[in-house]
Amino acid sequence: MASITTYVDKPANDTQAQQTFPCYDYEGDISPKYDLTGPLVPVAIESGCVLTLPTNPYPSTNTSYEGSFVLLAREQMESHLCVHAGQALDDLSHVISRLSELGYPPVRVAVIAANSDSNQNFGSSDEEYFFDYESVKPAHVAFSLVGRDTARHLWSASTLAGPFIVRVVQDQGIWNRDRHSVWNKFRTALAWSSLVPLMVVGVVLIVQSIRVTGRWFSVQVFIFTGALMYLAGGLIAPISTTQNRAQVYCRYIAWMAGYICYSWVLLSWAVIIKKTQSPRFLKAIWAASYLGMAVMFFYAILNITLTIYPTTPGHQLKKWSSFIILPLTMLIQGVVLFFYGMRFLMFIKDSILFANIRVALRKVNYQLTP
Repeated sequence: MASITTYVDKPANDTQAQQTFPCYDYEGDISPKYDLTGPLVPVAIESGCVLTLPTNPYPSTNTSYEGSFVLLAREQMESHLCVHAGQALDDLSHVISRLSELGYPPVRVAVIAANSDSNQNFGSSDEEYFFDYESVKPAHVAFSLVGRDTARHLWSASTLAGPFIVRVVQDQGIWNRDRHSVWNKFRTALAWSSLVPLMVVGVVLIVQSIRVTGRWFSVQVFIFTGALMYLAGGLIAPISTTQNRAQVYCRYIAWMAGYICYSWVLLSWAVIIKKTQSPRFLKAIWAASYLGMAVMFFYAILNITLTIYPTTPGHQLKKWSSFIILPLTMLIQGVVLFFYGMRFLMFIKDSILFANIRVALRKVNYQLTP
């Protein structure tokens, strides 16, 4: 189990002084196994998102340690306008060199605060993009994520006690385990085996529509093209497996394209609604459709913005949108469509068309009954 165990300058076998906190690798970055003990050095961040170089020399001690660890707190990154932690880590190599000059053991792990607290499954690629850090990751230095609250505790403790000794044990974390699990491989295979045939059918329908109508730009071509973009987005950038910003952009652009097509179909049904429903119900269908498009556009733009400029209020708004706004919008649309279907069935119940369908079903039932 991955953990950070604190000793506060006590012997490692003194269990009374120990506290243990979870820590994980970034999703998409699995470090080689390590189990190290050494001093934890909090690194402050200055204005302009610049790391402060340590000044205190390493105190003489009879105990030798395998390495040192540096700690970065999320609150300091946000208060000094770091776009992401990767921006702060641009100066990490200078901090490592400075600690070596001050007599510290070599830095082996950078302990970085996650966006979420330790009581949540922090570290997913929906919140922590490793591609923000990959280009600035020093050689022979692992990155380890801890909960935001854990980082606050470690920061306070390490600035009061010195040297602040911790033991850090590597673990790839739940997200990396899921990414490399048999279940994820099954999900991936299922996605490709189900989406690729649908995409082939979509291409065939687009070609047929163009051949029949002679037009490259029509409602059918528009809807099928948007559906293809949505399906392709599910293959290019499936949720929680993004490796770069381009994949994130593709995912949410595909979502917008797919939802526009879905809403276009709903609005096309308004032609039928005009003939079968009251004007007020027609307004309800229009309102539900435009509400869905507005919410989906807002959610997609929010996610793209957080990829470029992540902030704590933005991530909180994303959580509210994911768990409340989106489900509520889908519920409203579902209720409106349900009542539309019921009213439509009631309207055609006694029509000739519906009577003919019932007669045909009776004939089929008679032929199938021995």
